[in-house]
Amino acid sequence: MKQIFTIFLAVFAMSFTYAQSFSVSSLSEQKNLDGTNELAIEVTIANLTSDTITIAWERTETRLPTGWADYICDPLHCFGPNTSSQMFMLAGNASGIFSMHCTPSTTDDYAILDIKFFPKGKPNQAITGTYTFGQVTGTDDLDIAPIALYPNPATNYFQVENGQKVASIEVFNLLGVKVLESTNTTNVNVSELKSGLYFVRLLNRAEKIITTQRLQKN
Repeated sequence: MKQIFTIFLAVFAMSFTYAQSFSVSSLSEQKNLDGTNELAIEVTIANLTSDTITIAWERTETRLPTGWADYICDPLHCFGPNTSSQMFMLAGNASGIFSMHCTPSTTDDYAILDIKFFPKGKPNQAITGTYTFGQVTGTDDLDIAPIALYPNPATNYFQVENGQKVASIEVFNLLGVKVLESTNTTNVNVSELKSGLYFVRLLNRAEKIITTQRLQKN
């Protein structure tokens, strides 16, 4: 029994250490509009181990007004709105700057980006930061149900929940290749897709991106 208990403690310690392999300096931040063409929020990603680690990130445009644009810069490269996920490496005990950039086209609205960070191959250990550009006022309806895909995971089809503003759908694989597009938001047939993870981009009638969601295909 003592030996089993010792093994359990060792496994627990290893799991805890791995889960704490990196830190993000801020998981919630707001940048008010100031009349400039571009706003930026920066956070520091720190490797808490002495080994080189690979950190994955995924971007979700939870709220992005029509005409607004955004891009992401991790410690190595910058990526436009067509890239929803990427990875970067950090040397042992090193840190790097991860920044979110937003270009507003109006001064009376706001955007929200959710960034999920996790060790490569370990999405169950993810932590998510919510970053807001512009001031959320008391008149904003924050109780509106968010857009979602269901069922998710999907086997033969999925639907868009609360997608009244969604006019078209684009589905991309992990290589960024578009594998499906549809204007039917009530029954999107994915039966021909291979099992795996996909990114679903939802667009409005002006072909502007409303949000990008993850979809697991069974």
